[in-house]
Amino acid sequence: MRTRKIGETKWVTAPPANATISHASRNREYHNDANFVGWSRRVYPNGKREIWKQVEKPEAAVQQANNHLFLVRQYQSAGQPMHWSLAVAPENGGAGKVYQVKGDAVYMHYQHIDNVNIFVSNSYADSRQLCELDAKGEQWVTYVTSHVNPPRAVNQAMVRGNCQDWVVQVIQGLEDKSVVSQGSAASCTSWHDYQSNGARLFG
Repeated sequence: MRTRKIGETKWVTAPPANATISHASRNREYHNDANFVGWSRRVYPNGKREIWKQVEKPEAAVQQANNHLFLVRQYQSAGQPMHWSLAVAPENGGAGKVYQVKGDAVYMHYQHIDNVNIFVSNSYADSRQLCELDAKGEQWVTYVTSHVNPPRAVNQAMVRGNCQDWVVQVIQGLEDKSVVSQGSAASCTSWHDYQSNGARLFG
């Protein structure tokens, strides 16, 4: 009996009833022919056998590429420092997870957003790729970002940090967990915004 090879247009011929059995399990027998086509048939307790049928091979699992960790900068209104956040997304950008603190520098709050493409935001400025993440690394990002306190101050005059400082603290925490390379946090401080008098611009 001729039939189409599963998933192809090629014709293949079913093996004869007395074909060599490559292996058997429970109530089935299996045969692999010279064309690398797998066949199986059911065997009943009375010894009766069904005709050979092709074995449908499961689709090969597509290996999911690891995500990467990015420091993302976005423009804010005139006179305000860049907004910093961390994104976990594919290497070439795309939808992913964003971790950030929002609000003014007196009272900021933590925010975690899933399935957002921050790289196409109207306010997107640029980004720096910090590292490649495996599954454990992604778990550490979620953990550390949720455990670093958002910057807060009694009043504007007492402000000593903003979203940029929070991101640096998170990266430092990820250094401690060996998720990012040593020195990553320090290198990111070169992106801090400053006033004309050399003082930090907190917003």
